[in-house]
Amino acid sequence: MFVLNLDKVVTRHDASFCDRKMAHVGIVPGSDETYFDTIDFAKVYHEAPISDPQLRREINDRGMAEVLVPDELPLRDGVLEAIVCRTQIDALTLQYLARGQDRYFLDKIRVSTRPVELFFCWGAYVEDFQFSGNALTLRVRASRDYKQGQALKFRIVQERGGSPHMVWNANVALADKPLRISGFDANVQESWLVEIEDALAFCGRAPSIHANVFKN
Repeated sequence: MFVLNLDKVVTRHDASFCDRKMAHVGIVPGSDETYFDTIDFAKVYHEAPISDPQLRREINDRGMAEVLVPDELPLRDGVLEAIVCRTQIDALTLQYLARGQDRYFLDKIRVSTRPVELFFCWGAYVEDFQFSGNALTLRVRASRDYKQGQALKFRIVQERGGSPHMVWNANVALADKPLRISGFDANVQESWLVEIEDALAFCGRAPSIHANVFKN
């Protein structure tokens, strides 16, 4: 998630805004203070549950109010505040995949302290990851669409020299306890690739077991 400095974006001379998502037919944005003052921010930032279906749709639309900038939005000069990741594992993956890129952006990477509130998730993701001896230990979380006992497809690759070294494929039903997989090469301490249901869940080096990433 990119977190932008609102003041620096909305005060641009070419910025315009919309009080709901622009995907609706006939929605016209505004670009002056008069229009901006008509935006109902109580609905934009509404968080409480809503039972009425029509009002819920209205709140959902308002929650996707947009700031529109033609062409590209430059992210330097204080515009980009942070790149927030759901978990430390997601942050490690992003740092690994973007290694060698501009430090200005890499230094903006942060880990959310309130991931459930900030991120809407369908599917499963890796919350913690450790490799010790020949065993890999994962803690995997799944969203509310996951049914207890449902098996998820895992593909885990231990890499050496940037190529697959050992591969583990299995369908596993999640449990409350961490998933422990043994039989990997204890002498190879390089990168890993983890896919869950064919989607990337982790890529990079395993965190140090002394880094206190894995919490009971």
